[in-house]
Amino acid sequence: PCNEDNSMGITLYTGKDGQSLDEALETAFSFDSEVLCERYIALGREVRCSVLEREDGSLELLPCLEYFLSEENPIRASKDKLVTDSRGVPVTVTTGGRKCPADIDDTLREKLEHLATRSHRALGCRDYSLYDVRIDPQGEPYFLEACLYCSFAPKSVIVGMSAGKGTEQREVFETLVNRAIARQKRAAEAPQLLGMKAVRMRLLGRRSSGDAGSGGCTAPLPLLLGTEVTGSSPGDAPRKAEWPG
Repeated sequence: PCNEDNSMGITLYTGKDGQSLDEALETAFSFDSEVLCERYIALGREVRCSVLEREDGSLELLPCLEYFLSEENPIRASKDKLVTDSRGVPVTVTTGGRKCPADIDDTLREKLEHLATRSHRALGCRDYSLYDVRIDPQGEPYFLEACLYCSFAPKSVIVGMSAGKGTEQREVFETLVNRAIARQKRAAEAPQLLGMKAVRMRLLGRRSSGDAGSGGCTAPLPLLLGTEVTGSSPGDAPRKAEWPG
């Protein structure tokens, strides 16, 4: 399911033991009106890798996180990611079956760094980005998905990866927040703002000052950190902001 999270609605279809492809598709479509069918990558390893932007714009690959899978459970299902209550409502994330920093040799590290840095730039990310990667038995990495949001909570993935190289949560968070503030100030001090750029900067100014604004046209508020999102998520209430001037 294209708009789901945490492997909800995903089935590993093998066709063995009478498994039905129609049932697998029905499960997926019960979660979303659009689904993605992908070729299964044979189990070798599964890791998460992330890059952080340095001050000079270069990208640093953080220590990788590896999830331990088995032939009996070769993909990460929802039960491997979330702990639910008796009603099936998620209450927390799982903690077992993983290691950070992962044991990555120089050859694999170079491939993962190449994959992550190219993906970061191709997707137009900034500040940081995070990727799920499947590694086949021959040691070739395959891009599964980009995970472009981080809560910066103590147990969040990027914070945990940064800890693998000795960087504390507060340092990661404050570095990126200060960078975003500086970026906003530079843009606000630009000699001339035209068109939608002027609208965006007005919105950023209102967001930082806590002024919600009223009337005018409807426009989504851009993110200060990470990848910019120019559209609202399904179900989000529209946010109103004034045109400049």
